[in-house]
Amino acid sequence: MDDLKAWDFEARIKEILFKLNITWLEQRVSTLSGGQRKRLALARLLIDDPDFLILDEPTNHLDLDMVEWLEEYLSQPNLTLFLVTHDRYFLENICDHIIELENGQLYRYSGNYSTFWRKSGPDGKRGHGQR
Repeated sequence: MDDLKAWDFEARIKEILFKLNITWLEQRVSTLSGGQRKRLALARLLIDDPDFLILDEPTNHLDLDMVEWLEEYLSQPNLTLFLVTHDRYFLENICDHIIELENGQLYRYSGNYSTFWRKSGPDGKRGHGQR
């Protein structure tokens, strides 16, 4: 157990679950609400500790404390995120590069959401990023 750092792994699992307000560990998944199931699925992804995450609306079903914790968690170095979200505040706080797909063209922007918005043009004119 010590050689495999299993004790650390169990503590990490509990930390992630508790941060996402999943505290009754014996509860059957079939009895969870839709929001609880979404948070459990997110916890499972984070526990796997991947280098690349694909997330669809990750802040849905999260309260403010959970969102702030997730922002901090996802800001770790060497983690690549592919996000679909309408939460511009979340993007503002965690993104340092944004890639936009517009009419079959990809555009790259260095910086957070505010930088992307300035460079891409709030009037809807796109293509100010690097192809």
